[in-house]
Amino acid sequence: MEEALRQTRNIKKESPFYKRIVLIDFLRGLFLCFVFIDHIIWDMTYFFPQWSNDPNSLLSIIGSLASDYWVNPYRKIIQFIGLTCFVLLSGISCAFSKSNTKRSVKMIGLFLAIAVITNLANSFIPTGSVINFNVIGVIACSVLIYSLFENKSLKVIVAFWAILFLFYLIGLPILYENFSDGPGLVWPLWNTTDVIVNGKPYYQADYMSLFPFILFFFLGVLIAKTYYKDKNKHLGKHYNFEKPICFIGRHSFIFYIGHQLVFMAIFYFIDFCIKL
Repeated sequence: MEEALRQTRNIKKESPFYKRIVLIDFLRGLFLCFVFIDHIIWDMTYFFPQWSNDPNSLLSIIGSLASDYWVNPYRKIIQFIGLTCFVLLSGISCAFSKSNTKRSVKMIGLFLAIAVITNLANSFIPTGSVINFNVIGVIACSVLIYSLFENKSLKVIVAFWAILFLFYLIGLPILYENFSDGPGLVWPLWNTTDVIVNGKPYYQADYMSLFPFILFFFLGVLIAKTYYKDKNKHLGKHYNFEKPICFIGRHSFIFYIGHQLVFMAIFYFIDFCIKL
């Protein structure tokens, strides 16, 4: 019995659940769950009205409510808060990593692959679902930039954050005035609906601008370097009910990339079965 208990304790010590700050993983996973719900509502908005010719049917009513949510301005506010918190938490997590350069290269390769695949897919089936720059691109660029500063002093990182903030307040408006009505070369910096390419708004799905979110990423880094300076003090208690959400939080990029593919596959399968 004692040997079994000892082995159980050793397994717990080796588990990443017990080596990480659970609160951070839990919050990242929780915000991702909100993203899942948000995207499922979009799927309902798109598919449900197609599955019923009766506007009074349950499917049509749900689809209508989902559509009302999708265009509601409060959704934009909630989405901004959720993305901000997720990026900030990513900055905190990044400050604990010892291989940020490798991580950034992998993420950059990932978001470039997404851009190539979605552009190719859109050339065959024009759906407006091109994804050239999203949260993965923002965090990938942020991690790559941070990798240049991770061994620097806290004062250097604070100074760099201040430079980014001043660029956001002063430099970015100047760039916007000169380049927003052009070839879209600087579209990662601001909302692409403001960028005009060939006389039309340059639109892409799942878009997320580098600014102001890179500021929140480095704010997360600063929180980690100060409040979480001694990581062991913040490990805290671990509860089993947190494990599923923390698992999602630890593997957030895999879930972020794969969740909508799974949801869309399910909805398209149902759509195919209905039309048989």
